Amino acid sequence: MFDLARFSLSNMIECGAGLRRLGRNERSMEGAAERIVRHLYDQLVDGRTGARACALVRFFKTHPYSELDAGLQGIALEMLGRPPDAPALKCLTLLATVGDRPEWSDRERSRGHRAIPLPSEETILRAPMISQLIEQLGLEVGTVLQPDPAVLLDLEQRSFNVFHVPRARGSPFVPAQEEFVAPHGIESVLGFGGVLPGGDLFAVILFSRVPIPRATADLFKPLALSVKLAVLPFAGGPVFAAAGQAIGEGDNAGGDHPSESASRVRSRAAALEQLLEVHERSVLEQAGTLEQALAESRQLLESAPDAIVITDGRGRIVRLNRRTEGAFGYTREELLGRPAELLVPDGFRPGDGATPTVDEPSPRLEGPERDLYGRRKDGGRFPIDLTLSPLEAADDGLVIGIIHDLTERRRMQAMLIQAEKLASLGLLSAGVAHEINNPLAYVANNLAVLERDARYLSEVLAAHDEARPALAATNPELAERIDRIAEAIDLPYIRANLGRMVSRTRQGVKRISDIVQNLRLFARLDQAAVDQVDLHQAIAGSLELIWGQLEQRHIVVEQHDGGLQQVVCAPAQINQVVLNLLINAMQAIEATGRNGGRIEIGIRAQGDQVILEVADDGCGMPAEDLPRIFDPFFTTKPMGQGTGLGLAISHSIVADHAGRIEVESTPGRGSRFRVILPVGGQRQGQKPSGGGRRAGAQ
Repeated sequence: MFDLARFSLSNMIECGAGLRRLGRNERSMEGAAERIVRHLYDQLVDGRTGARACALVRFFKTHPYSELDAGLQGIALEMLGRPPDAPALKCLTLLATVGDRPEWSDRERSRGHRAIPLPSEETILRAPMISQLIEQLGLEVGTVLQPDPAVLLDLEQRSFNVFHVPRARGSPFVPAQEEFVAPHGIESVLGFGGVLPGGDLFAVILFSRVPIPRATADLFKPLALSVKLAVLPFAGGPVFAAAGQAIGEGDNAGGDHPSESASRVRSRAAALEQLLEVHERSVLEQAGTLEQALAESRQLLESAPDAIVITDGRGRIVRLNRRTEGAFGYTREELLGRPAELLVPDGFRPGDGATPTVDEPSPRLEGPERDLYGRRKDGGRFPIDLTLSPLEAADDGLVIGIIHDLTERRRMQAMLIQAEKLASLGLLSAGVAHEINNPLAYVANNLAVLERDARYLSEVLAAHDEARPALAATNPELAERIDRIAEAIDLPYIRANLGRMVSRTRQGVKRISDIVQNLRLFARLDQAAVDQVDLHQAIAGSLELIWGQLEQRHIVVEQHDGGLQQVVCAPAQINQVVLNLLINAMQAIEATGRNGGRIEIGIRAQGDQVILEVADDGCGMPAEDLPRIFDPFFTTKPMGQGTGLGLAISHSIVADHAGRIEVESTPGRGSRFRVILPVGGQRQGQKPSGGGRRAGAQ
C-alpha cells in the first residue's frame, strides 16, 4: 500500500509496475479499467489512519457515438436532446468506477456520467471539470473532438499529464460541492491520462480525502503511461465486457494480444520509450530535490541553537552539529563512532524503572525521569533537557537526540527565586524595623534619661563623700547604715563602671539600629534603580551583616582607603556583589581548617574606572578551575556550603553594569577578586540592562 500524502519515487515505480500488469488476461478494456480503479482504490491509503485515501476512483474514455451500445447511445441522446449531427460525435464514457458507496462501484447505476456527449467546444467549456482536464492533459478541445490523423501519432506521444485540484472544496473545477465534496470530505482531486491510438482520450480521476501536494501529483505523470500500456492492447478492439469475445476469445492468457496491429505495436513502443524518459526525468528531479533537501537539512542541523546528535541502533554517534562541538568541547572526529553516553551519561543509559523516551527505543536510549547533566570533555557538567525521537524514514534504528542547555534557564530561575526571597526579605525588614525600632526608640529615650540620672547620681555620691565626716559625727548610726548598704551593693564598682555601662549600652542600641538600617538598605525593593553610590558605604553595610561570623572565626578585615570613590550603579545589586565576595573569602579561609585569617578590601581609582579588590589568605583555587568559577552551578565548596551561583550572579550583575570581574588565585595562599566598574555607570538614572533584582550570596 502507498501513503498518498507522502507518495514517493519508489512508490511511483512500484505502483506503475503493478498498473502495467493489470491488462493481462483481460478480454476487454472495461475489465482492465475495473482492475485499475480497484487497484488504486485499495492501494492508496491515508498514512495517518491506514484507511483508504480515496472516496471514489473513476476511469473515463472518449468513444465515437457510433461505437456505443444501444443503452449508452440512449443516454447520450437523452442528454443531447436531439440525434447527433455525425456518427463520429465524441462521448466521454464512464468505463469503470469504485467507491465507498455501493452505487459508486456499479457503472450501470451512475447518474449523468455513463455517456456524456461532447458536440461542441462550447459544450465542453460549460463543463469546467472536463475542459480543465483536457487543458491540463496538454490537449486542445478541438483536437479531442476531431482528432487529425496527420498529427495523431505526435499528439499521442506528447499528450500525457495530470489534472490536479489541490483544494477541492469551493473549486469551480469540481462539481457537486454540496452533494459530494463537502459531505464526503473530499480534499483534493487528481486525474492522469493521455491519448490512445485513434485519438481517444482516457483519464483516471481520484477523489481523495487526503490533501495531495503538487509534488505528489507530478509523480502520477508516469502512471498515465503505465495505465496506457495496460489498456493499449484493447485500443481499436473490444471496450466493454459484452464485446470481449472479439479479441482472442479468451485465449490471451499469455499476455500480449495476437491481434495487436502494427499501429498499436508502434504506440506501445512509443509509450515504453516515453515511460523510460519520464522515469529518468523523474529520477533526476527527485535526486535534485533530495540533494536540495539534504543540503537544507544539513544547514538546519548546523544552524540549530541546540546540540544535536544522531545515533545508530547501538547508541553510537553517526551525525552531530557544530553546536555539539562547542557545547561539549569535543571535535567532530572525536565523537563520531563513540557512544552517546560520553556526552550524557545518565540520558543514554538503561536504568531501573526507566521510562522509554522513544517509541521503540534501543536499551541504550532509555532513561528514568530525573535531572540530566551533560558532561564536557574537561569533565565539567551542565544541566540539560534531552529529547529523543526515532527517525521515521530510517530502517536501521537511527535516533535523533536534541540536547538543550538549561544553564541559562536554571540561572534565571535561581535568580528569580533569589529575587523573590530578597523581596520577601525587604518586606520582612520593613516589619522588623517597625517592630524593633519602636521599642528601640523607648530604650534610646530612657537611656538618655538614665545617662542624665547617672550623672546626677555621681554628683550626689560626690556630695555624700564630702558630707560623710560630718554625718558620722552627728549621726554615727545612719553613717554606719549607709556604709553597710554601699558595701552590699559594691558602690565603688558601680561608681567606677556605671558611666561605661551606660555608654556601652548606648553603643549596643546604636548597633541594633545600624543593623536594621543596613538590612533595609541591602534588601530595599527600590534599589534596582541606579544612583550615585559610595562604595565605602556598600562595604560597610555588607561587613555589618557578617561581622558576627567574622569575629567567631577570628578573621581580621583590613581596609585600604583609596579616597572617596563613588559610582553610578544599582546599590542593592552592588551590595550583593560585595557580600558574595566577602562570604566567599570567609569560607575560603574556613576551608583551610585553621583558626583565624585575613581579608583585605581596597578601593582605588584608575582613569574613568573604580577598582574594588577583595583578597583573602584562604585555600585558593587550582588554575584549571579558574576558567569555570563564573559558570552557574560550578563550586569547589563542600556539599551544603553553596549552590555554585554566587560568583555567577555576581559576574552577571557586574556585566550588567558594563564592568568585569578578574581573579587571581594560588592554591594554599589565597585568592584576589578584582571588580572593575565604570564611574559613570552603564545608563545613569536608569536600570541596568539586566533589569530587576539579582540573587544573593550562596
